[in-house]
Amino acid sequence: MGSEAPGPDEARIGTNHFAWQMETFDDLQAMYRHLQEKGVDIQRVRENAFSVGVYLNDPDGNGIEVYYEDLELYRRGLWEGGQFPRKLEEAIPSVSHS
Repeated sequence: MGSEAPGPDEARIGTNHFAWQMETFDDLQAMYRHLQEKGVDIQRVRENAFSVGVYLNDPDGNGIEVYYEDLELYRRGLWEGGQFPRKLEEAIPSVSHS
């Protein structure tokens, strides 16, 4: 759009952030670790009973979220309070190369 394009305006409707859903929780963990290894400034991690989201900004300041949600937990009604049963910091299961 060019450098003369107006910046974000809190008084107007627009895009808050872009979100990408990861296929598995292990995929989200791998992405989280990759972002950390690359020195990306992670703005926050949000979790609830059925999902976990990692928030960051791209180099232009656009909000990005990568997340995983377990719809089975949601369907079982576990979304009412509680925490997601796994943590991003836990060990990623190793893959057997046999």
